[in-house]
Amino acid sequence: MKIDYPIAVDNDYAVWRAFENHYWPALYFIDTQGRIRHHQFGEGDYEQSERVIQQLLSESGTAHVGPEMVKVNARGFEAAADWGSLKSPENYLGYERTENFASPGGAVLNKRHLYTASAQLKLNQWALSGDWTIGKQAIVLNKSGGRIAYRFHARDLHLVMGPAERGTSVRFRVLVDGQPAAAAGDLGAISRNLTAMLLAKGHKVRALVRREDERALGLRQLGAEVVQGDLTDLTSMHRAIAGCARIYFGMSVSAAYLEATVNTAAVARHHGVEVFVNISQMTVTQMSITETTPSPQHKLHWLAEQALAWSGLPIVTVRPTVFLEGFFLRLAAAGVRDSDELALPLGNSKTSPISAVDVAHAVSAILDDPASHIGHVYNLTGFESADLDYYARVFSQALGRTIRYRNVPLSSWTDTLREFGVPTHLANHLAVMAELHTQGRYDRMTDDLFKLTGKMPTSVYDFVKLHAAEFTQSESTARGAVHS
Repeated sequence: MKIDYPIAVDNDYAVWRAFENHYWPALYFIDTQGRIRHHQFGEGDYEQSERVIQQLLSESGTAHVGPEMVKVNARGFEAAADWGSLKSPENYLGYERTENFASPGGAVLNKRHLYTASAQLKLNQWALSGDWTIGKQAIVLNKSGGRIAYRFHARDLHLVMGPAERGTSVRFRVLVDGQPAAAAGDLGAISRNLTAMLLAKGHKVRALVRREDERALGLRQLGAEVVQGDLTDLTSMHRAIAGCARIYFGMSVSAAYLEATVNTAAVARHHGVEVFVNISQMTVTQMSITETTPSPQHKLHWLAEQALAWSGLPIVTVRPTVFLEGFFLRLAAAGVRDSDELALPLGNSKTSPISAVDVAHAVSAILDDPASHIGHVYNLTGFESADLDYYARVFSQALGRTIRYRNVPLSSWTDTLREFGVPTHLANHLAVMAELHTQGRYDRMTDDLFKLTGKMPTSVYDFVKLHAAEFTQSESTARGAVHS
């Protein structure tokens, strides 16, 4: 870190208590006479703090103290807070300084206790589920399967945690609105890979992101121009689309999906785009004005396709089947890793899951030369269609150990989703997808991917080999505890 000056360490809080300090961070600006000239409690007012430092340095006789402010181009987790939308303050998990703990029955101090999370948390409340010990300055997970739930309103959330034993590691997952945050998910994986593919072909790429995070930083590092905004916000979409001739539109499962589609289409039409590639769902092929499914999300996709057809835009529709990254990775990895089980509520029928990377290849081929694709619908399936017992044997071959399929009751599976904080809209959609699987509605195969790309889809075997680490439990994971 190149720190070549002394730093005072106050492990016993002597200075903290002498100042009667109650804030973190707290800045006290002391001049050469030992007088406190200014203080700043909490984050913010960085420019004022720097000007105070400049003033005190000048008063002390330090030469060449300029008036310019230091400019820090912080990105990713180093970015400053979005003060305009921030509604969640800093909090601590140890009982000495925590606030708004909401697990039923309250906190049991310094003892192991089995906690349950509240069904609904109010803003800035947090709760635990699983076997935890709440200490004075930290909480410790005593047994795998624990969860921290926190309802917050901010662009970013940072949690300080680590293993109880040095040199070990502990697997953990982060969900935001019920969906993984560390990995962008199915559509995020499409966007990330699509960006790389288009840039490699020499195209300029502008990407819209919902928040400034590591994914946004990764897109910039690839060479894309990144715009922060919201698909349902007109101003955001003008900033994203103005000057772009070719548009790719994809959105995760959301009750706002239809609004976002129409909003984006309206702005795209205003700017006169050359092509609008829309990612839909293959189940729409089985829907009509008289046929639907119990999933509100399926209906939103069908309605969105109708609205795009009426828009007069040059539309290309891409309808993938179920993603490998969804049911076969995010929703299955824990069972395979911890219990050697492919535990899913998909019955005994066949399915043909596809990789998000393959979908990105298809969209890349369309955007690279769109003229011949306008008005077409492409239904994309995976390498083969087979039942889950077959895929469990594929997992076994790829991982080198026996994996068995367990057909989980749908009701208990959806209850688990909700316990993990998955939003009702998404949980209901996944439940309908599972039910349609059991009815054989996902037993479908096309060669559209090969026609578009000249490549065969990724097989489940190759996909599992690629993600083997996520399906394999390390020794330290099995015995580690989380220290937060």
